[in-house]
Amino acid sequence: MKLAPIRLGLQTELESVLRWLAALDIAPSRAAEDLDAIAEAEANEATVRLRADLRAKAARVGVALARIAEGRYGICSTCGQHIGPGRLSAIPDAERCLECQTEAERHVTQGDRRV
Repeated sequence: MKLAPIRLGLQTELESVLRWLAALDIAPSRAAEDLDAIAEAEANEATVRLRADLRAKAARVGVALARIAEGRYGICSTCGQHIGPGRLSAIPDAERCLECQTEAERHVTQGDRRV
């Protein structure tokens, strides 16, 4: 597997996510001044969710870049098997193979936060 294009794509994605975060932190919604209280609260809630999603994405991409540097990219962090190339192509920051990710999500939906 050629890692240079993957690394470049992940670095580009990380830069984009960090730019979005910076823009959200620098430019609070000026339009909120013109909204009523309910609409303003909804806009603030959406911004908080967006920030959280962007921070989580930046963290996942950072982990993927570290895994490339350590020679562990493409290896499932749970079972140690190779992550399929199709999955990595679709989700370059995937840490788990499809089977382990499915199992982890099953535990989360059942309320078991151990995974």
